[in-house]
Amino acid sequence: MPYFLSEGMRIHYNVEGKGIPFVIPSYDYEGRREGLGLTDDLIKAGYQVIGFDFRGSGQSQPATDPSQLRAGYAVRDCVALLDSLGVKEKAYFMGYSQGSGHSLCMALTHPERVRGLVLGGTGVGALSMAGLFFKSALLTRQRLVPWGENLTRNAKSVGEKQVKYWETYVEALQQDALEYGNLEAVTVPTIILVGDGDSTTDSAAFYVTQMLEKRLPNAWRIVIEGTNHMTCAADPRFKEAVLAFLKQQSGRKTHQGGKRNGSCS
Repeated sequence: MPYFLSEGMRIHYNVEGKGIPFVIPSYDYEGRREGLGLTDDLIKAGYQVIGFDFRGSGQSQPATDPSQLRAGYAVRDCVALLDSLGVKEKAYFMGYSQGSGHSLCMALTHPERVRGLVLGGTGVGALSMAGLFFKSALLTRQRLVPWGENLTRNAKSVGEKQVKYWETYVEALQQDALEYGNLEAVTVPTIILVGDGDSTTDSAAFYVTQMLEKRLPNAWRIVIEGTNHMTCAADPRFKEAVLAFLKQQSGRKTHQGGKRNGSCS
């Protein structure tokens, strides 16, 4: 089982295929890989799929102190992984929910390493993981409290490691400085995917992704009808949209932009 070290933490990762790097940061990479059913298609299309578990989660070393999960830790881990693998080429980054926030943070802080983004289910929690607030820092902090309590409560059915992770992480997020952020500077091609049922609160992914589409200059948003936050990524239309996006990008030297949106019904 492969691991790498980042800031003294043992991080689990996996690499499959050869070609253009395609990075999937995840709370549980093996579970995400299985749920998406996308890896084989990516390998056939000429991508090297690089996945890793966030520190404290999945098969990575547990995190017990909020300082271990502060301000962009996943980006630092991602950079450490790519450097250890000798990956110099720009990569696509795909994340769902939590992973989308870290992928967005990668584009904000290390644009020289990002070729394009696939952002799925990006709600207020994921946005805060990119160091950003939605509408206001106060609103985001207020929403993080019940969000974190819900995640911790759900984690009890999985195990003590997961409970401790979410307790520690939400505490870290409450300590982080949040900002409006220069999303307009993220000009890489970006596809934003969200379920039409991901909309139970004013800070849920359905509304956050509307903002992202408006502010990211080279992004378009696809709403997958009949799905919610828990079912969107596993829907076959999610995979189809990602593959269509990549095929489109491979067919042009530079992306010509142009806002588009749509829905999958």
